[in-house]
Amino acid sequence: MVATYAYIYVYELSSEAMFWAGAAKSPGILVALPLLAYLSKFMEKKAILIMSTLATCILISLPHNLKMLDLFPANDSVFLLFALFVPMLLAYMVLPMSAIIIDSQLVDVADDHELRIGERSEGVIFSVRSFGIKATQGVGGFLAGFGLEFIGFPENAAVGNLAQETVTGLLFLNGPAYLMIYLLAVLFMTLYALDKKTHGEILQQLEARRKHP
Repeated sequence: MVATYAYIYVYELSSEAMFWAGAAKSPGILVALPLLAYLSKFMEKKAILIMSTLATCILISLPHNLKMLDLFPANDSVFLLFALFVPMLLAYMVLPMSAIIIDSQLVDVADDHELRIGERSEGVIFSVRSFGIKATQGVGGFLAGFGLEFIGFPENAAVGNLAQETVTGLLFLNGPAYLMIYLLAVLFMTLYALDKKTHGEILQQLEARRKHP
């Protein structure tokens, strides 16, 4: 929600331009799957998750951070759409990898849980993930609404008529604030302890237990 307001009221984009914002996200899944398959041959899941998350948050927040630093093309520049949507295009080429890797990690966690507890609990583990997604959406909506209220975003805003403080607030929410939230998430990602070697040993032990219960 805040991102849409930023594109419309900060960069003064038309509905046609906003169409290209959506189009920039579409090719991502076509690139993400083969890229993930390639990276998985050389990298741990944890490293891929952290890398894809960092790439996403840096690229998505980049235009807004540069705008705050007066290093971004002006709204009437012929390079505006290019500067806005190329980072978005690149970000959405790696973003789907995060969701795929998280699901794969949860399967590994289920294997580890089975080894420790003796019972298979994918249902419980993935239900926690579903709850986390819904909770994140709820908290995200609350933070977005609070952020818009905090920066004094008017109810009947008109393109080109926002106070400079409000424009700066929109840029901050979509730039530094967005980046800091993602960096906090990356900090928690570093706590994941299962790697290929450890998971392989877990699978061997599970297989031996199933053969000789």
